[in-house]
Amino acid sequence: MKRKPVLLLGSLFAVSLIFAMMPNADAAGVIEGEFKLGEVLDESIGWFIVVGLGAIFAGVISAEIKMEEKYLGHVQSSEWFNTAGRIIKTGLTAAAIVSAWTWAATLLQSSTVAYLYGISGPFWYASGATIQVLLFGILAIELKRKAPNAHTFLEIIRARFGNGT
Repeated sequence: MKRKPVLLLGSLFAVSLIFAMMPNADAAGVIEGEFKLGEVLDESIGWFIVVGLGAIFAGVISAEIKMEEKYLGHVQSSEWFNTAGRIIKTGLTAAAIVSAWTWAATLLQSSTVAYLYGISGPFWYASGATIQVLLFGILAIELKRKAPNAHTFLEIIRARFGNGT
């Protein structure tokens, strides 16, 4: 992995930039450990957080991309960005589906169902969504059989119907 030193250097630069620009709490008259309920930050601080940090992060990422192109010779296109370089495997896709499915409300609801219905409650709660995930898996396998080089919906449509016009 030749990209790690460049990305690590850029990340360290970004973190040091953020810490260098943080306002001094003592200069603002805030006593350490004191929190006053209902106080709101000044509007200028809000603008700095939204616009300033956005511009800083955009600049750091742009610099990292330029350094990657210059020193590593790796140019990324919009096609590479949209398809993640076509290197995502089944395991990562499955992990993404499960992590998107099990968010806070799902975990809390499964605990509630366990409290109300006992040990079988979470099993039956999860089985409802498991059917959808299994059907998606079967559909994905069938799509790979019929269009093995397709990675996006548009490529699947082109494989099925051909080029338009």
